[in-house]
Amino acid sequence: MKKKLVLLFLISFFTEKYACAQNLMTKRWLLGAARVSQIVFNDTTKPIMKILYPYPPTVHYSHGGHSNICDSATGKLLFSTNGMILYDSAGNIMDNGDNLVDNKLYTHNAFPCSFTTQSSLIIPKGNNGLYYVFITSVSDSLYNWYWTGASGLPKAPFDRLEYSVVDINQNIGLGKVVTKRQKLLQGIELHKPMMQACRHSNGTDWWLLKQGEYDTNRIYRFLVKADTIEGPWVQNFSAPKYLAYDISGQFCFNHDGTKFASVQGKGVTNKLFIADFDRCTGELNNPQIVNIPIDSTTHAPLDNQGKLDSVNVGVCFSPNGQFIYISKWYNIYQYEYQQTDSVLAWYRIQHGPDTTIQEFQRYSHLYIGNDGRTYIGYQSGLAYEGSVINKPDIKGAGCEFCRK
Repeated sequence: MKKKLVLLFLISFFTEKYACAQNLMTKRWLLGAARVSQIVFNDTTKPIMKILYPYPPTVHYSHGGHSNICDSATGKLLFSTNGMILYDSAGNIMDNGDNLVDNKLYTHNAFPCSFTTQSSLIIPKGNNGLYYVFITSVSDSLYNWYWTGASGLPKAPFDRLEYSVVDINQNIGLGKVVTKRQKLLQGIELHKPMMQACRHSNGTDWWLLKQGEYDTNRIYRFLVKADTIEGPWVQNFSAPKYLAYDISGQFCFNHDGTKFASVQGKGVTNKLFIADFDRCTGELNNPQIVNIPIDSTTHAPLDNQGKLDSVNVGVCFSPNGQFIYISKWYNIYQYEYQQTDSVLAWYRIQHGPDTTIQEFQRYSHLYIGNDGRTYIGYQSGLAYEGSVINKPDIKGAGCEFCRK
């Protein structure tokens, strides 16, 4: 029987090589379900992909809420999380690394695993082998009110932002969770996706940004230091007001951390949000709102029902910062945000599936690999391979969308 791999639609926040983070921490990406695969970047050639954890007997899931990190000097895999459990480099549950969320969410799926993109994130806690692991989730009380339908309202928000601390020096390098589930935000309705970090201008600390409540564009900001976490500070923007349709969405920074972009959802929030980012203060300035094109899915049964491709999923800057790439379920675009003529600014690099409609699992997040290519995830499903943008710094067709 041929083996198949589930291509995940969130890799890790470190796959964005911005703001002094370009090192071996991003050398390996984990993805897939049951049999987790590992992609290893070596240079500018095609990355190597192989099965990392065999199945059976151990089951691992690296879906939407997955993050992993490697040693910055050697590129060795240190540990990973699926958004609810921490795994050591051998693929076993790390010492004290289970139950990173409340019980209702932990048992929401048959196997504890976060399905929500950008819901986990790993940041070094200084340079002594300690690491912060940030997790967004929902408390049992809010779960009972919204997620079960008891409220009668069509929404299911998160309300927790917590962190744990891993000491990778313990257990002969396999690590141990030495601080667990410290709360940064609680009692505040939060979007399920849309969390990202950028290195501070001092080259040591980090800025952590998290999308806030529904029907707003409110962003919570924390200053993450080795010995403490300061904040939150809050910024409110008049638009776009992101709605409760939050099954998709992504934050991203450009290579040097001076630009920020986000997309989310569908319908009235069919907007690209762009702002300047100040790495000294962590503030977003000079916001811009851009309408994103709405095209057909190329699948007649959907298009004939008026269900055009209006769901925004992923956003990513090109390595040179000139372009922003946006993925929807069925279309992928390149946007030159400094081009004043909107007709010339937009280029649709892929219209419709990259395989047959029967096999297509819909596009998802976008991330830059260590080789400078932009990799395209899928929302779900089984696949042997994925599509990639080979030359994302080149305008138009020259960016080379490579199917499968």
